[in-house]
Amino acid sequence: DVKSARLTVSPTSLCGCAMEEAAPFLYSVSPMADRLRLESLGRKSDVATDIRAPKSPRDSLLQVTYPLSRDELLKNSVTDFSNWSSFRLGKFYEVVDALTADVSYRHCGDINGVSAGHYHSRKLQRTSLAEDLTVRSYVTSVGTSSMEVRTDAIQQVDGGETL
Repeated sequence: DVKSARLTVSPTSLCGCAMEEAAPFLYSVSPMADRLRLESLGRKSDVATDIRAPKSPRDSLLQVTYPLSRDELLKNSVTDFSNWSSFRLGKFYEVVDALTADVSYRHCGDINGVSAGHYHSRKLQRTSLAEDLTVRSYVTSVGTSSMEVRTDAIQQVDGGETL
């Protein structure tokens, strides 16, 4: 089950952080970055810089929220007006790419290059543009020369959480 496999985080354990410091890739890619709310379980300086030091997925977790319910300009920037889909998936994958790079950077410290692929992407439900959308990214597996980063898109719709 996709929902039960994701990392759950208590909202009270998250702290807001400066986009330029904690997510430099996302900040440089998204023209709407200043309108997004970025949260983590700790500041970048709290993440160990020794690449040999063991780390938990929580150490490098980043979560960005699109406040679609109260930011009309942001909502219009991600709306697909063709009626084929409500949310511009290209904008979504742009954020996923940048957030994945930021999580990798937070986990490994100073890295020279990142290559990423998004496999097994599934959209389980339609994205509601009337509700806030949260994108959470975290490390799930690390090898000697590679890592796997999972990204979940979470939205509260009609009192229940959807993925």
